[in-house]
Amino acid sequence: MLAILKWTHIFGNYVLWMMMVYLTDVWELEFVHAATIMSIWLGLVKVLPLAFLHLADAFFGNFWILFIGALSNTVGFVLLWLSTPPVLANSTGNCAAYKPECIGGQQKQLFYAGLALTAIGNAAQTASYTLFLDEQGGDDAEGGCNCEPCYCQCCGFKCRNSLIGLVALLTVSFVKSWAVLFGIGAIIGVISLLVFLIKISHYNRVSPQGSALTTVFRVLFAASSKLFHSQPQNVNELYENNNLNALLPHTQDLRFLDKAAIVLPNPPLQQQERQRWKLCRVTEVEETKTYIRAIPIWMAFILCGIVSSLGPTYFLEQTNRMNPKVGKTKIPVVLFLWLYAQFRNIFTVLFGGIFTATSIFIISSTRHLARVGFAIAMVFAILSCIAAAKVETRRLRVVTMNRFWVLPQFALLGGLDGIYLLACSNFALDQAAFSMMKYFPFSASAFSGIGFIGSALCAYIVGSSCSSKYLAMDIVSGTAKKGRGLIRLQGLQWTHWFARIVMLWVMMVYLSDVWKLDLKHAAAIINVWRGSAKVLALVLVYVADAFLGHFCILFLSCLSNALGLGLFWMSTPPVLAKSYGNCAEYKPECIEGRQKQLFYVALVFTAIGIAGHVASFDFFTEKQIKSILANVYGMLNNITQEDVDEDQHQDNRNLSPNSTNFGISSPSFPRLFLCIFCKCCGSFLFHFFSITIVVVGILVVVFVKPWGVRFGVSAIFAIFSFLVFLSAVCSYKYVGPRGSPFTTVFRVLFAASANMFYKQPLDVGELYENSSLGETTLLPHTNGLRCLDKAAIILPEPSLNQQEGSRWRLCRVTEIEATKIFIRIVPLWMTFILCGLISSLGDTYFMEQAENMKTELDPSLVFLFFNVLANILFSKLFEMIADEIVGTSSSRKRWVPPVGIAVAMVCSTLCCITAAMVERKRLEIVKLHNLLDKPDEKTPMSIFWLLPQFSLLGALDGILEASAIDILSDQFPAPMSRYSVHFALGASGIGYMVSPITVYLVGRISQKVTGENWFQTSFNKSRLDNYFWVLASLSAANLLVYVVVVSFYRFRESKKNVFDKPPAVLLRHNDPLGSFFAI
Repeated sequence: MLAILKWTHIFGNYVLWMMMVYLTDVWELEFVHAATIMSIWLGLVKVLPLAFLHLADAFFGNFWILFIGALSNTVGFVLLWLSTPPVLANSTGNCAAYKPECIGGQQKQLFYAGLALTAIGNAAQTASYTLFLDEQGGDDAEGGCNCEPCYCQCCGFKCRNSLIGLVALLTVSFVKSWAVLFGIGAIIGVISLLVFLIKISHYNRVSPQGSALTTVFRVLFAASSKLFHSQPQNVNELYENNNLNALLPHTQDLRFLDKAAIVLPNPPLQQQERQRWKLCRVTEVEETKTYIRAIPIWMAFILCGIVSSLGPTYFLEQTNRMNPKVGKTKIPVVLFLWLYAQFRNIFTVLFGGIFTATSIFIISSTRHLARVGFAIAMVFAILSCIAAAKVETRRLRVVTMNRFWVLPQFALLGGLDGIYLLACSNFALDQAAFSMMKYFPFSASAFSGIGFIGSALCAYIVGSSCSSKYLAMDIVSGTAKKGRGLIRLQGLQWTHWFARIVMLWVMMVYLSDVWKLDLKHAAAIINVWRGSAKVLALVLVYVADAFLGHFCILFLSCLSNALGLGLFWMSTPPVLAKSYGNCAEYKPECIEGRQKQLFYVALVFTAIGIAGHVASFDFFTEKQIKSILANVYGMLNNITQEDVDEDQHQDNRNLSPNSTNFGISSPSFPRLFLCIFCKCCGSFLFHFFSITIVVVGILVVVFVKPWGVRFGVSAIFAIFSFLVFLSAVCSYKYVGPRGSPFTTVFRVLFAASANMFYKQPLDVGELYENSSLGETTLLPHTNGLRCLDKAAIILPEPSLNQQEGSRWRLCRVTEIEATKIFIRIVPLWMTFILCGLISSLGDTYFMEQAENMKTELDPSLVFLFFNVLANILFSKLFEMIADEIVGTSSSRKRWVPPVGIAVAMVCSTLCCITAAMVERKRLEIVKLHNLLDKPDEKTPMSIFWLLPQFSLLGALDGILEASAIDILSDQFPAPMSRYSVHFALGASGIGYMVSPITVYLVGRISQKVTGENWFQTSFNKSRLDNYFWVLASLSAANLLVYVVVVSFYRFRESKKNVFDKPPAVLLRHNDPLGSFFAI
């Protein structure tokens, strides 16, 4: 009786797989829009079974989930039948033809509701059908498949499945009316549901026994609730119930989850055992670890899910556009979906048979089957896309082309899905805990479903950013050379990140642990070094625009960075120990004076290298991107950039209603298909390598302890990326210096000083201005800062033409007004300096706090993770809240950035208060355990006590940077707005450099007032809590000063769009990791 549900499921899938043809032929949707609908539906069908499996095991049982699935599937087909034009034509007053004008809004609502219900029905049946069969004890057809005597019965069941698929194939092929097709599906669904309910009293309904995913949720919740509790040194102290069977041994990875098994001193153990969401067994923790370890493997197959989604969408549409006839026989499109299913089964059996045959010779064949299977599935994904691209390229050249040309790509797609599912099943057998075993295949399928849904997003992104005009192969080949240069240029960014993580982040630890410098001295070195890098970026961007150009600055920064990292490596004790006759250990007595000189010189070189990278990388990259796009535009029809912009504007106005969903007007299928796949792969590979660089840097910090090796790896990486950068030197687009707007500021100040003793004319119209430049570039005269107006005084002698030739003695009114705008914003900009001082605490005093606390993790990685996370999350959260409250109105520019800066200053105050309270708590524990005179011992206090201050510090940096850049780019004159990023960093850099002065002054004042300097040579004897309270008071005062300054500041009306930002700002905002790792 249960087999009829399976047959209904098979028949319904064949009908629904043809939905792509229905949407393009009847609804006449753009194929991208239709593919999006199908991809989301297929993705839900793959993602939802995991949720239904959890619901069945935890709450309802398999019977009720199966019943809900059958009912939803039936109702869904009924709604699909009702949504066709002929059925409700009389009721809705529409025509009955299969045309888009005959489909009303109510019918569309019925259609989408029907799709949703069929997705739920398919997912519920996938989750519970086989498990419900197992609960019946093998009484049904498929139940005997696990037993040897029932082999023929199992084969008969498989044959009947194939027969049902063939019947569905013939039905879909010969029934041309969509209403009849959906109606047949609805009738079969009703019959199967009634047949299923007839034997309801005979079913063995097993009550839910609990879900293994509930265990995962319990462990994560319990570990989070005990975040601030330290783990016992002996793992045997963790909670375990030895009276139960199937115990799993403890493992050393993912140790933070072990906190879920910590037995607290109170309440009593029996009471804790009853709180299952607060105390978990070691076995439950290990089961959770096995599940979490598999997630990165499943995530790698999201892109394979994108490729799999091509089958019933783009491949099907491709087939539908080909010649259907072979001789006099017409080949239906649905035949290729049936062949795809058969190829999937064939490759599954073939691959499994090969490994079964080789299992005699290979140990752990199950493990090898999963590993090799995953790799082969990825190869099949690549080959399938290549085959599709080749076939489509040929289809464009040939007038008529037979449909069987697409057979290889469907066969390879079937191989991809079949081998992947088999590998997932064997991976579960090999790696999953027993309780998790059935969840592994469904989880793998869910990640593949995310790829299906993601394919719709990829189509949207490609459609929004690409025009079908420049997707042809000649354009790809025409821009390949410049594209390779751009890829090699990106290596500099990855090197910058790698060095930032591996060594520059933990320099404070190096100075305090190896050089044994006192806290104040080490922090001063780091703050001056980082502050100078931030300030130098502003200087170097001026030098690039005024004198050298951005390529020269980027070249010098790469060279300086490589030299600096090399000198860092040479300054470590083991490298030059034999040459200098010193010891090779990481001790202060092994560091000779010349090694210290090398270290300080390296600091200077790396500061210049970092500043040059920040100053020129974004601008230089922007020029390369524009060069590539210009090459694309030029290869189209030999038109100019302005012509293309106008043409795109006209295309946007002429889009059909259906095409506006993705910004594509009459796209060519193969070109868009190639663009989607290539851009998805390119974006995936770019972010994959970016994340890989970050992960490799983190692993180097964790596992590579010798400082010489750390610095050496960074130096090798820098030299290699420098050589790669130079290898593409012939393909770069070079733009010489075009002049800097800050030269105008210097000219105005010099000219005003030179004309200091001349009287200003009473009529401002007598001041010099060049009106021929046009009204759009002129700024009106203002009465503030009138002393600068003297730069525009026209002297009686010499003649005006001679004075115009002397640009340092005569300036235009517009240039003077731009200078006034710049000077007026300086007081507002100066309030950012104290925020930079607070930011400097992160990798100095906060890092030293973390180093002196008890943790099994690397403190620098903890800080990096939480700081990056808070930086990105809080900045995006603030932006989302601002969009929700203010929207995109013009008032956004006026209110959101100033409020954002105020919020950042509040975060800085709260950060200092939190740090002071945590430090006071730490000092109390130090005194309690008599650790004042034991500086090398860790304080028995979890490092996660520092989590709030790290998070607030990340919020400060993220919100302040975004808001400061927005307000500066909006208020600066147009030529200066591109410097907003560097000005914001410059204020922060000054704050870093002021930090040592603040420490010195606070130390001297504290010694005079209290008789004891708050900064001692021993960290445990220092009173950083008092210093943090001082900074909290200064931050609060700075907030008040900012409120006063911003209240009196006269905001100018900008003509820029609400979302207009300088190119460098856009590059940084689109790359949050790059923005964070800038300096």
